[in-house]
Amino acid sequence: MRKIMFSALACVAFAFSGFASNEVVNFDYELSKSINDNSIDIVLNLGDLDQYTDKEITEIIEKALVSIADEELTCTVTVTGSVNIGVATVEISVSVSGPCAEIKKSGNEIATQVLNEIKKELNK
Repeated sequence: MRKIMFSALACVAFAFSGFASNEVVNFDYELSKSINDNSIDIVLNLGDLDQYTDKEITEIIEKALVSIADEELTCTVTVTGSVNIGVATVEISVSVSGPCAEIKKSGNEIATQVLNEIKKELNK
């Protein structure tokens, strides 16, 4: 009888364990790069910024900057997105330029600028 009860409990536990999973979230954003003679232009369009947490915005920007080469080139990174404020949608754009080696390390600062622009628009 104990074996039957244990088997029944094990079946129930295994049945419900399928519902407990680590959800992988794929974000919908556009990343484009263009390389000119002495510069790299990166445009990261996050779309609707309401769908991201502050941490997620920072992670996406830092991930996009990892691919920048540490060459002596000038990089321009532009991050765009939109925020819904009531019935209106406000477009936000932040651009940063400088040596690629410096820009590659500044993902957190760029994300902070984007988040500050969001807060500024929400406080209007």
